[in-house]
Amino acid sequence: MVWIQAWSMRRIRCSSSFVTACLALSIAYSALFRAPESFFPWGCKSVAGSLGRLHIRAHPSRPFHALPTGRMRGGGVCLSRSSPKTKPQATSEIPPSSDSPQSPEPTQLSQSAQSPQLQSFHSPHPPHSQGLEKTGTHQGKSNQVESHRVKSHERKTIGSTSGKSSGDASVSDVDDNNTIENLATVESVDDVDSTDDTVNDAFGDYDKYNRHLRDFVLMLNGRNALKVNVSVAMQMADDKINRLKEYSKRREMKSVVRSSGDKLREALGQLDGSMREAQGEVRGSLKGMEVGKKAGLGLAVEAALETETETDPVPPPDPSTFPSYKTRDYFKFHVIHKSQKPGSRARVGRIHTPHGIIDTPGFVPVGTNGAVKAVDNHQSNTTGTQLMFCNTYHLLVHPGADIVENAGGLHKFMNRSGPIITDSGGFQVFSLAEPTEEDGDELKSRGAKRLSKSMTSGPRGGSGSGSGSGSASLLSTTEEGVKFRSYFDGSEITLTPESSVRAQKKLASDIIVPLDELPAYHVSKQRLKESVYLSHRWEARSLLEHLANPQQQAMYAVIHGGVDRDLRKLSVEYLSQLPFDGFAVGGSLGKDRKEMANLLEFVMPLLPEDKPNHILGIADMESVESTVAFGCDTFDSAYPTRLARHGSLFTTEGVIHIKLTRFKDDHRPIDPKCPTIPYTRAYLHHLMRQKEPLFLTLASMHNMAFMNNLMATIREKILNNEI
Repeated sequence: MVWIQAWSMRRIRCSSSFVTACLALSIAYSALFRAPESFFPWGCKSVAGSLGRLHIRAHPSRPFHALPTGRMRGGGVCLSRSSPKTKPQATSEIPPSSDSPQSPEPTQLSQSAQSPQLQSFHSPHPPHSQGLEKTGTHQGKSNQVESHRVKSHERKTIGSTSGKSSGDASVSDVDDNNTIENLATVESVDDVDSTDDTVNDAFGDYDKYNRHLRDFVLMLNGRNALKVNVSVAMQMADDKINRLKEYSKRREMKSVVRSSGDKLREALGQLDGSMREAQGEVRGSLKGMEVGKKAGLGLAVEAALETETETDPVPPPDPSTFPSYKTRDYFKFHVIHKSQKPGSRARVGRIHTPHGIIDTPGFVPVGTNGAVKAVDNHQSNTTGTQLMFCNTYHLLVHPGADIVENAGGLHKFMNRSGPIITDSGGFQVFSLAEPTEEDGDELKSRGAKRLSKSMTSGPRGGSGSGSGSGSASLLSTTEEGVKFRSYFDGSEITLTPESSVRAQKKLASDIIVPLDELPAYHVSKQRLKESVYLSHRWEARSLLEHLANPQQQAMYAVIHGGVDRDLRKLSVEYLSQLPFDGFAVGGSLGKDRKEMANLLEFVMPLLPEDKPNHILGIADMESVESTVAFGCDTFDSAYPTRLARHGSLFTTEGVIHIKLTRFKDDHRPIDPKCPTIPYTRAYLHHLMRQKEPLFLTLASMHNMAFMNNLMATIREKILNNEI
């Protein structure tokens, strides 16, 4: 076993390359100097022994022995820590020659090792021919042997001290006589050459081993890196597999839950059927009981099971208690033409009011707070508007009916000369109601949106909640009326049929509407029936309040009943017996246009033909065109102007979104086939892109003008029996 140790921890850094070099030198040394004798050529062992006897000192307290392995890449030498007492044995097969020169004294060897010739020697493997003069005599051979011995000694000294100053290492005390004896065994230059060739081969083997070991280390490092990458990839794959397993489990759980739900519904259906069968069996058993106590009990149970009577709501006042209808000199309606087209009930009429004439069919824009948003009355008149719709609820909250009355009525307050229709405020009030389990998505969406908006807006736009704040909500609904909280200042307001009519009297509109309840689309028939009866009672009270002081105002009854045809027919039959001036179709008209059209096709023929009618909250192009043939007269909605403010403009080719880039350089009119406003598409596109307030006005005016032109076109088609 060869022990390897660093020459100097101060000179040589312990790294992986240094350990690799030491390992290679150890292998070379073991192969050259520790192998059996038969491995080496003749005389090689003695020379090898003499080459391995040189001692140097890297530290004063730690002697080391140099190995004849030549110069390393780092400038250092692999050192053997073998005992300095160990001496190689001279071979006995070849006797020493008497002609061999005597070995120099140790001092002479030291001097020769420090000669300028050796100091200038830098080659790790000096050529064998340097300093050798071949002659034919034995003395020449001896001189060559002596020269080779000195050069071998020089090689060891230079190899062990390369990269250091001459003072870093000194020749230690060594028994050079043994070295000389070993060298004396070499008789010929050929033997010396052979020995030197073997040493040089060992040096070459070292370089080869060193390259192999470096490649091996690089390969190990690469495999370690690959191992790390593979480990990371495997970890990522495991994580993904775990996530997929978890996802699969969730999918399986959902499937199980779905399957369980289906099974539960099936079981409930079976249970319901079993209960019905059991009820039938109980009925049969009770009917067959004997007369007496058991029989009486059986009859009572049978009656409870078989008779599920619904109590009728409180009926409204009898129509006979009201005065008969008399023609008003301030409010008249007459039909100009009825369409002769088969299956059509379309008609062209004219309504006379104290503030002007209304041509029917006609479009009615909505001015919620006494004004169409971003459009004044003069601009509204230029678009062809005849009748405007205002909301009593909003005007009651602010500025208040008394303020408007002090101004001389709504016409003077808003400087409008044309007719005005006001509602009762019921639609807005009941939109504030909290949704219940019976209410459908229609009412929930309106109520939630309005409630959320009102909860975040306090007095004059401030935030607040609770009493005294701006949180609007429906507080209660009774036979007397409704109580709600003002969205403006949080005050409680009670609205009854009588107070609603009195407020509209102060507003002094041309057409007023009685207070009614707004039922949702998805309610039970019993709940809907109760709502219809309540609306009838409230409308009857409103009519009585109106008749006490007509004030040159007309009142329209509101037909209710949802999409239930029986209740709609019931509502028409009762209200048409009362002395109303016209009829409005309110409540839920269905979930889509198709259901609305089917409902109006049923309801409109039931209404009296000599009185005008109004469709509440419907005035889009498609709905108007699909229902005007049923005999509808006027339509109100905020939809056209609201759509305009968001950049959607009506045209005969359909709705265009003026914000789109393709209108940036479009200098045509908004609708080339329908003149509305004297501005181009490019200009309105520019105004909307720059968020100019003028855009809101011009866009709203265009849609209002388009709707009024559409109604004029419809009237002309009816006159021509085309609709």
